[in-house]
Amino acid sequence: MAGAQRLRGVLRTLLAVLQAPWALVRAVADYARLQRHLYRTPPDRVRALQRRALRRLLRHARRRCPFYRDLYRGLGDDAVLDGIPLLAAPGSPQAEAPPSPALAATTIDKAVFMVNFDGINAAGLRIAEAMPWAVARERSKEWLGYYRNRYVLGLSSGTSGNKGLYVTPRSLTERLPAVFLARGGVSLRMLPLRILFLLRVFSQGFADIRAPGLSLRYLSTMTPPEKIAAQALADRTNVLAAPPSLLRILLPHAEALRGTIRRVICYAEVLEDADRVRFEEAFGAPVVQIYQASEGQIASPCRLGSLHVNEDLALVELYRDDGRPATRPGETASTMLVTNLVNAAQPILRYRMNDRVELGEPCACGSSFRVLRRVLGRNDDVLVLRRTTPDPATGADTRPVFPDLVSRWIITVDDAIREFRVVAFSPDAVEVALDPMPGTPPEAAERVRAETARRLREELAAYDVAVRRLSVRLAPIPLPEAAQKYRRFVALSPRQALDRALARIARAFAAAGVPFGVCSSMLLALRGLPVEPRDLDLLVPDAAFAAAREALRSLGADEAPERAGPVAVYGSRRFAEFALDGVEVDLMAGLSVFGAHGEYRYELEEGTVDRTVPAAEPAALAEAGAPPALLPLTALEDWFVLYQLIPGRIAKADLIERALRADPPAGAARDEAVRRLAAALARPLPHEAAARIRALAEALRNADAIADATVGAEAGPPGGVRGNA
Repeated sequence: MAGAQRLRGVLRTLLAVLQAPWALVRAVADYARLQRHLYRTPPDRVRALQRRALRRLLRHARRRCPFYRDLYRGLGDDAVLDGIPLLAAPGSPQAEAPPSPALAATTIDKAVFMVNFDGINAAGLRIAEAMPWAVARERSKEWLGYYRNRYVLGLSSGTSGNKGLYVTPRSLTERLPAVFLARGGVSLRMLPLRILFLLRVFSQGFADIRAPGLSLRYLSTMTPPEKIAAQALADRTNVLAAPPSLLRILLPHAEALRGTIRRVICYAEVLEDADRVRFEEAFGAPVVQIYQASEGQIASPCRLGSLHVNEDLALVELYRDDGRPATRPGETASTMLVTNLVNAAQPILRYRMNDRVELGEPCACGSSFRVLRRVLGRNDDVLVLRRTTPDPATGADTRPVFPDLVSRWIITVDDAIREFRVVAFSPDAVEVALDPMPGTPPEAAERVRAETARRLREELAAYDVAVRRLSVRLAPIPLPEAAQKYRRFVALSPRQALDRALARIARAFAAAGVPFGVCSSMLLALRGLPVEPRDLDLLVPDAAFAAAREALRSLGADEAPERAGPVAVYGSRRFAEFALDGVEVDLMAGLSVFGAHGEYRYELEEGTVDRTVPAAEPAALAEAGAPPALLPLTALEDWFVLYQLIPGRIAKADLIERALRADPPAGAARDEAVRRLAAALARPLPHEAAARIRALAEALRNADAIADATVGAEAGPPGGVRGNA
């Protein structure tokens, strides 16, 4: 039955394409040629094919593009071809040597590409006219249509933070159906193909993939997952195409799609091996990836699913850190230069990409095209932000917002944006840093900052997202030498947000000469106890309170009105509450706990801080050249006492006692701990608290007794503790 259905599908496809016989002839020829190149072309013929294609492209570029005419002046075609190691005979000295200095000088990147747009494209297009047209359609979300009825214009931020504008002739995009059938990881046995294509935006180039026997429906990545699943079922989708980050969100709906989906295609992001396994198990279909960039279709899957370089569509030069070519399986290429061999409208020659790739073993499919085992591109975080109203179907009060969507909102604000970074500290707090182009006047930079903030709020609101704390600031953004290591979008976990905020505060306090101590739950977490802190409690001396408050303000922290204590049970003489990067920060001077025993006061004084530890900042946000952040921790023994006096905190006192008995301090640290416990006993305390403190002090004095000691009434919970203070 299944075989008969497939046969009927193929016949319907053939009947449909007969309505356009010339298109059919061309498509069949393209498909046959691409399949022959992939599976039946030996290495020497691949090199010959590449040399012919590159020679033809070079001559065209010299003739039609003033930029390339100047760039390659003095370098003949043979000098270029013979100087590229990839085109040399395997085993020859040229195949193992780096390119000559003269040839190395011909590499370009996006900055060079865009500055010289008018002289690089062979279509006579002008950036001053083409860019506004592309940006206007981006903003209006009118993605279909050809520029001057002949070209598809594509905007991209890629792995750099500013706009790129890429030109593809209509004559090339109209041949994409054959390319997709031959290099899209699908087979003719799956015809007719019903593709559900999920990406941030659509474009005319994607629309041109449609053909008889090949239907494609587009949905935005911001479509709710349950609606995506429903559409796939309604369309009887058999090819699901989406970025890995979206497929993770679709996993709860995968069971409903099993049996319908016959292939899953990933793109736009790095596909990790673990994700591939998860997706194949969940959707019950093979998962392949396409490695495509605005600069060209770099690699595609074969019939066995291996990712092969499209040697006939792009010349991909791979080089190691030492500048020599990467040729052996397992080698990682830190530099990739791409030449698009098929796009004559905008020749792209020896264009430096920011991704790194690892070469794989030859594939059992028999292709001589190189295998990429892994693509080591930048892996940005998906932002999870607060919804204005809960989702009516699921009740969820947050929703994912994908990096490529936000990227386009930012880069289309103004050409003055050189680089940017987006950090989500929580679902309610997002910071955007903008680094303007060199030479941008301050007033122009401020206008771009304000317009970016307005645009982000407007676009997020359209997706029912309202971030309470959205800040956009101007700041220099130095990039690491390996640009692919730079993460433009970072979503911090609650603990990472606390760590980063604490590191920033520690540096600011150090610069202002403010002594302080980390207290409460964050102290316990930094000492390795199983708690989940939700805010920062910082203790300062009375005399430093004003300076500490100013230091926090200098970081951009929002301050609530100061509250004075003490209160009925516990409080502080001076107290101020701040919000820094979505983290609540409580600044205290003079903590007091009241009860029948009287007042128990806790001050930051000599001995209150018993150790200093380095801050554990998120690696993705480490600032080059920033001094190390050191965190002064208040004594754990003091909080063993305080948590017995503060109502509702006895479980934390139990945690501390277990920790001290299990791993008691030694030497001078033990003597100081015993001294602090003895000092507490000299003050008014409830009888039960005094008994526990006395027992712990005695246990610390006598290490031999610790192994047999028990903790209080063993009332603490077996797991961690949540909560403030």
